[in-house]
Amino acid sequence: MSRKPFKLLSAPEQVALYLRDEITSGRWQSTMPGIIAIASEFGVHRTTAEEALKLLEHEGLVMSQGAGKPRKITLAKTPEGRAARVSVILYEREDALNRSITELRHQLLASGHSLSFAPKSLVELNHDPRRVARMVESHPAELWIIQAGSKPVLEWFAQSPYPALALFGRMKNVPIAGTGPDKIQAIRDAVQHLVAQGHRRIVFLVRAERRKPKIGTVEQIYLEQLEASGIKTGAYNLPDWEESPEGFHDCLDQLFRATPPTAFLVGDWMLFLTLQNYLGWVKKEESGEIALICTDYNPAFKWCHPPIAHVYWDHRATARQVARWVNKAAQGKNDHRQRMTKASFVRGATA
Repeated sequence: MSRKPFKLLSAPEQVALYLRDEITSGRWQSTMPGIIAIASEFGVHRTTAEEALKLLEHEGLVMSQGAGKPRKITLAKTPEGRAARVSVILYEREDALNRSITELRHQLLASGHSLSFAPKSLVELNHDPRRVARMVESHPAELWIIQAGSKPVLEWFAQSPYPALALFGRMKNVPIAGTGPDKIQAIRDAVQHLVAQGHRRIVFLVRAERRKPKIGTVEQIYLEQLEASGIKTGAYNLPDWEESPEGFHDCLDQLFRATPPTAFLVGDWMLFLTLQNYLGWVKKEESGEIALICTDYNPAFKWCHPPIAHVYWDHRATARQVARWVNKAAQGKNDHRQRMTKASFVRGATA
């Protein structure tokens, strides 16, 4: 059963949503109406109108020109009407609902590009570069965005003639454009937080592409921080498991049979929810004593009480980096630089 997004928009977000559509439709060409005019049109307080315009500023759609002056519309236009056909290879099909992906879709469409999802996800292709290659060669697209790609998949794109950008994934030391969160300090802070609370049996659950063929940078930092804290590390701290719901549950069963963990870091929010479900139903007695940190972020966390400890970054900044790359690549400028967004550890009641 597919998951559907559930998010109540605040008044400023609702106004910003409408203004955004009006900007992209061409209702206003160079400058925005003033705060008073917007407040009057929507029947809202001036503060609400001001906050809506600030949201658009943060997205890069408008720019302040100083007090008392109308905001300038800075919506990116593709050069000489050059619009690119962009295809996104999702990690899993459900990621089409990921907030980073929906924000990315908005920014690319606002710039005049077309965006589609590849016929199959990386999970469906088993992260096999040969299968990815066959799909890419048969799918009409000019630019490619790969979400959370494994190193072999990203290496194939780097050697191929297809302009591509890595959105998250194992891009380090691969000559490919990329963007995503820089989680290194956030992971250090999270481990230090757990150790300070007295935890010694700490486990990090991540997907296979983060462990193979070699463990990723974030995972290596995690192990190094454990060692620096006097905790001897091994397979227990970064366990291997079969990439399936059954394999994940088997891994948890084995962990609790041998040396029950007192703390978990979890590499993505879907695994985090699965672990919470497991602890709530299978390990009810132990669950209250186990610390949980999600090293991914999902807007649903805002609805959780007690609050969930997690790693946060500005997904809008990441989407803007992708949009800039697409605009340049549409002009034939294939920039291979990798620009990361700083992430931070957010404490919560779960850890």
